[in-house]
Amino acid sequence: MAGCRPDCVKPPIACRDWAQAIKADPLGFRTIKLGFENINDKDGQKLQGGRYQGGMLSLMLTPTELRLIRLGFENVREALGWEHDIIIHCHNEWDLPTALGIADAVAPIKPLWVEDGLPVMYSDTWKSFRDSSPVRVMTGEKLEHPAEFLQFMQNRAIDAIHPDLAFNRPYLLAMANSGPGTNGSQFFITTVPTPWLTAKHTIFGEVVTGSDIVNKISNAPTNPGDRPANDVVIESVEITETDDGQRTAG
Repeated sequence: MAGCRPDCVKPPIACRDWAQAIKADPLGFRTIKLGFENINDKDGQKLQGGRYQGGMLSLMLTPTELRLIRLGFENVREALGWEHDIIIHCHNEWDLPTALGIADAVAPIKPLWVEDGLPVMYSDTWKSFRDSSPVRVMTGEKLEHPAEFLQFMQNRAIDAIHPDLAFNRPYLLAMANSGPGTNGSQFFITTVPTPWLTAKHTIFGEVVTGSDIVNKISNAPTNPGDRPANDVVIESVEITETDDGQRTAG
C-alpha cells in the first residue's frame, strides 16, 4: 500500500501524471491511501486554508469544501482506473455531519473505507457514523489508547476488523503506535502466541515461509537497550503473486 497526497483538482492533468507514476512503480502498489489536505480550490488556496493542521481539531467542512473533495477523488479514480483500491485518510477529527459528508463525497469512487473520520477515542458517535456511512468505516493505526479499541469491536462501530484475526499463533505481522503523541508507527512479528495483544494492534500479514529467519532475528544478541548488537538489515524485498491472486513478500 502506498500513502500519498496528490493535488488532483488543479489541473486534472497533474493527477494523471501522478497516477502514471504510481502505475509504473516497480513495487506494484495496488492499494493507495490518500488524504485531501493538498487539494486546492480554483484560486490556488488550500482546501481548509489556515484552519487545517494535522492532529489539530477542525470541527467541520463546508459544502463547498466537500464538493472539492468529491471532485478531487473523482479525478483520482478516473486517473487510476478500477484496478487500484483507494483508502480515504481523513487525518483530522471531524464532527459527525462532516465525517458523513466526506463519506458521501467519496462514495462514487467506491473506496475500501474512510479512515480517521472522528476523534480517536470510542464514543457512540462512531457507531452512528458506521451505521449511516455509505462506505466502510475504519479507525487508523495511531490509537494512543489501544486498550479502548475493544469497544469499537464490541459495539460494531467499524467495518474493517475481522473478528477471527487474533494473536492466537506465532509469526503474525502487526502494527503498533511508536508511542503516545509521536504520530509514528512501528511494525512487529510475533514468535509465540500473544493473546493479550488481540484487539489492541492491527494484524495485516503473516509469515508463511521463512519462520526460521524470524527466529534467528529474535534470538540475535542484543545490547543493554534491547537493540541488536549488530544491525539486522533487510537488503531487498521481492513481491510475488500466487495463483489465487494473493501477494507475498520475500
